[in-house]
Amino acid sequence: MARFPRLLQAVSNRCTTDTEKTLIHVHAFAPISRMALLRDLVTSTLVYQPGAVQPEVAMMAALARQLPCYQINLGSDLAEIPPVAAQTIRDNTPIG
Repeated sequence: MARFPRLLQAVSNRCTTDTEKTLIHVHAFAPISRMALLRDLVTSTLVYQPGAVQPEVAMMAALARQLPCYQINLGSDLAEIPPVAAQTIRDNTPIG
């Protein structure tokens, strides 16, 4: 870890790294195509809300056309997710 000090805060097993491999939890937001986003949204919507119909799908499509689309790759440390999400939103919000 001496070569990568910025990663030290992401190490989840600091107390056992002398006997185990270092575990680093990565949280990343990666761009995703609008079609892939809609495929995932519509699939999960139909699974969890079987009665969903055209208005819901149309609303999701409109949002996907207007907003940047990201896939969230989450680690297991739930406390780390909100700051990464907030930073991603700040980095992608137009100023003005």
